[in-house]
Parts: sequence; C-alpha cells; structure tokens
Amino acid sequence: NVDFYDSGLVDVCSLPRLESLDLSNTSVTNLSPLLGLKERLRSLTLHQLKRLEMSTAQLLGVISQLNVLQHLDISDDKQFTSDVARQLLAQPGILPALVSLDVSGRKQVCICEALRRYSEREGFVREALFHLFSLTHVMEKPRPDILKLAASACVFNLTKQDLAAGMPVRLLSTVTQLLLEAMRMFPNHQQVKVHESSILAPS
Repeated sequence: NVDFYDSGLVDVCSLPRLESLDLSNTSVTNLSPLLGLKERLRSLTLHQLKRLEMSTAQLLGVISQLNVLQHLDISDDKQFTSDVARQLLAQPGILPALVSLDVSGRKQVCICEALRRYSEREGFVREALFHLFSLTHVMEKPRPDILKLAASACVFNLTKQDLAAGMPVRLLSTVTQLLLEAMRMFPNHQQVKVHESSILAPS
C-alpha cells in the first residue's frame, strides 16, 4: 500500500537474500521480475494489485516457475480471474513446495471464513459484510455461526421471526448486549439506530 512501481520491483528482485515479498495494493503492472527470485522466494502476497496488466496465462507462467514458493496469497484481487487457483493446482508438479494458498474473497470461498481470517483488513471486511448482508435476505434456516461474525447491518435479517427461534438463547443474549453497547458508543449513528431499533423492538 505504498507508491511502488515496476522499476521498484526490478530493484527489489535483485536483492540476493530476499525470501518474502508483499506487493499488496501497489501499482506494479508486470510480475516478470519475480523470475529472478524463483530459486529463493518462499512467500508471495499479491493482495489487490491495482494495475496489473498481465493475462491469466502470463501470470501463471511467472508463478509456476517459483520453485521454492511455500505461501501464496492472491486474495480479494479483482485483477485475477476467479479460476487462477484451480488452474494453478490443476497443473501436475506445479509449485512443489506450496503449503498454503489464500484465495479468500472469491465467489467459491465462504464469506464466514473470510471474516474469521481477515478481521484486520478494513476494506476486505467491508466487502465481505456487504456480500453477507445480501445473502441474509434469502436465508431460511438459523445460522448461529454467521450471527457470531455478523455486523449490526446483518443481525436483523439473521434474527427475524422464525430464524430467531432456532438460535441459541445465550448467543441471542450476547448479540443483544453488543447491540446495546453499539448504541451507547454511537448514539448519533443513523444506521446503527435503524438496525438496532428494528432488532430490539418486540414482535
């Protein structure tokens, strides 16, 4: 998340002992310089590259040559196509040292899993909660697992009428306490008022 461009990547990739690289939220357009690190780069984070100009094939061509890579994070990056991870794993012998692959934020990944793992990424959590809120409108079964993670914007949909009857009483009590605390801390926040008044009103 700094002003970092292709020329900087070329310089960084010449460092003789570099093993971990995080290019998240940078303006790099081409990852080809990473090939200079293919025998020593062990961890690579490519979260939300803003200006990547490589096709999926070109991207796979570079990543597939990182022979000692153990950790790869391509989470929540709109520049990547949704099947990059599947294509990576479908190629026999590719990335033989890989032990973790993070593709959180894609349609195939559980929103709850994303919220559990990335509570520190404000923008990511905002997107995840947006999608979660849209999903709660059509839920027909109680989901206490989601209620434990949900923001106030999602709580009303998760606890309305029949769904509330299927929730553990202790969990509902905890959620109510948290909502009251949110109202106390943010008394003038209109969105909090609307959601909490709807939830706490007797039915």
